[in-house]
Amino acid sequence: MKFWIPPFRAGSEEKIQKQLTRLMDLVIESATYLDISVKNFAQNYDEIRLRESIEKVSEIETKIDNMRREIEKEIYSKPGMTFNKQEKIELIESLDDIADYAELASQLMLIKNIKIPKDITHDLIELSSSTKRSIVSLRHAIVQLYTDFRKVKEYDRLAEEERNKARKLYIKIMTKLFSSDMDTKDILIIKTLSYKISRTADMSEIAADKVNFMALKYTG
Repeated sequence: MKFWIPPFRAGSEEKIQKQLTRLMDLVIESATYLDISVKNFAQNYDEIRLRESIEKVSEIETKIDNMRREIEKEIYSKPGMTFNKQEKIELIESLDDIADYAELASQLMLIKNIKIPKDITHDLIELSSSTKRSIVSLRHAIVQLYTDFRKVKEYDRLAEEERNKARKLYIKIMTKLFSSDMDTKDILIIKTLSYKISRTADMSEIAADKVNFMALKYTG
């Protein structure tokens, strides 16, 4: 089944679709540098590389903000040409939320170098990886939005699965943190970092649900 578009709006919709895909590519890039930052922070601490990757997350977030405004301007400037306008605006804002949480998470790793137990390090890296996989599934869902509703639904399911893994890993990390002998301040930093990363996964799954809703609502 395909996403139905009124024929006289096809050109405008194609342009918006391409812009959404470019925006999504930036979101994945943000998640990739967050993932690199987590590894530089938790596994093999390297302050120079850590700062470089965190700066990349912030730079990409700024690009995403600028692109979000550009797409919203495009949508609002041609109200008669843009199909399901409100859903697109909400989706774009959800994508921006993903990048916002990724940036917030990355900034926490600049506070101090922390000696993290190996088992928590493993879970933290897996939490970041699961979050990135959720975002990649979201990207696939957006690409398929105008092509195949069944694939949108499948990628939405995959994004939700990875979000659920991220939540379980967050709880696992919390359990280990509060039974460890780590310094209280260090526990607070890792707790907050883990929460922000898991919220990044939450935002990805929320966005995937929006894409699935759009496909379900407008598929003909």
